[in-house]
Amino acid sequence: MSELHIYDFDATLYRSPGPPEGRPASEWWDSPVSLDGVGRAGFDARWRMNIVRDARESIADPDVEAVVLTGRRRFAGLARAVERALSLAGLRFDDVILRPMISTGDVFAWKAAEVGRLLAGIDGLEKVTMYDDNADNLRAVRAVVERAGLAFAAGSR
Repeated sequence: MSELHIYDFDATLYRSPGPPEGRPASEWWDSPVSLDGVGRAGFDARWRMNIVRDARESIADPDVEAVVLTGRRRFAGLARAVERALSLAGLRFDDVILRPMISTGDVFAWKAAEVGRLLAGIDGLEKVTMYDDNADNLRAVRAVVERAGLAFAAGSR
């Protein structure tokens, strides 16, 4: 692999709806119910089709390791719900990584550490492209990638 392409899920690949009124946000984002209304890409307008197209190209490229890195936590059923949503867009990533159930600190720090782990496991890597709607996540990952001596690019948002 010469490239690693990292895709965020919420607000990057898919414009996930927020919690219903009266439901705590943390409870909502950690629940598979939050993804019950996901429809097929091209029919569900919440899919960001320009990013879905980029993801399909990444997945199809044999020189690219394509992963989803989401700040959603690995609670019961949520990983399956995310995988199901991705399948509705025709996306079969090399890996789908959710934040551990017990995790402290900010999402950007976790994403940076996780990317560092990924970089250590891929030989011959030259470039990392990250698609993420959050500038803090992009900055944190860029720092890790550049410290490793690799090229970094932010994908379209």
